[in-house]
Amino acid sequence: MLFAAGCRCMGIPARFVGGYEIGGGVLEHAHMHAWAEVYLEGGGWRGYDPSRGLAVAAGHVAVAAAADPLLAAA
Repeated sequence: MLFAAGCRCMGIPARFVGGYEIGGGVLEHAHMHAWAEVYLEGGGWRGYDPSRGLAVAAGHVAVAAAADPLLAAA
């Protein structure tokens, strides 16, 4: 939430995303997780996981996204 708020303060649209982080590509090891997406002109919505320090990849499966985390409760 802090990352998204910081982006918004800088004029970058951001939203909260809730979903699963799949360990090693195996669904049995999926864990609920949250990350942020920012909107980049010409690039669309791009996910960033500040808690892991990486860009969102195939191991992140989004369930819900919203500007307010309460609206993205899955």
